[in-house]
Amino acid sequence: MKYYVMDGEKADGPFTLAELQAMAAAGLVKPDTRLRPEDLGPEVPAQVVQGVFIAPDAAFATPPSQTKPGRNPYVIALVVLVGLCVVCLPVVGAVLFPVFSQARIAAQRSASLGNVRQLLVATLTYVADHDDHFPPAMGSADEARPFIEKYVVGVTDKDKLDFLFQTMNERSHTWRGNETLAAADATKLTLPQLTLVFFDSQDWPGGKRCVGLADGSAKVLAGDSVFRAHEANKGVLGPNDLATGTSSQ
Repeated sequence: MKYYVMDGEKADGPFTLAELQAMAAAGLVKPDTRLRPEDLGPEVPAQVVQGVFIAPDAAFATPPSQTKPGRNPYVIALVVLVGLCVVCLPVVGAVLFPVFSQARIAAQRSASLGNVRQLLVATLTYVADHDDHFPPAMGSADEARPFIEKYVVGVTDKDKLDFLFQTMNERSHTWRGNETLAAADATKLTLPQLTLVFFDSQDWPGGKRCVGLADGSAKVLAGDSVFRAHEANKGVLGPNDLATGTSSQ
């Protein structure tokens, strides 16, 4: 688009927008100078023709203060959040890890308690089927397995049986047995509720052991009580050893 510069009835030009910009810069075109489009449109003041005194699209340009590199508040917030996570995650982990670890151990110990309960049922079923006598080998669950395995109720898969005959105690997966019961007459037990049949060979974290007793109950007892009963008292617990235990009747 070209424009004529009007001076009364006199018209100079036509001039391009770039030429008008140069003339405005030189003071030859004032804001109130009348310009008429080359296509014979109406005359207008030079100040309203976009690009004469204001660069094209300048009115829509982003203010310089907004285009300069600056501190984006969202970026700052994100950096602060990441920093807090880096600082807090180890702390949170240190607090929660023992909680999760204890929960995992409690779940494993509960599963082991269920296992020894099933082993007891199988053993006592064997006893009832063999004139009230225990299997001839009772040093461990593995030793007794050939005799009691067929009496395990509801478990026939070999892998599941292998799992059943092991404790989930990570310190030792072996169920110890009360060897004094080997081929023993169950009717002669005077304290079946205190007589060990199977038990963890090592303490769980926290000093506890899962045990199965000759009366068919399964309990979690203090490890030192179980050790003392097995090593010094022919597998018979003291009368106070059950006081602080938890049980599965």
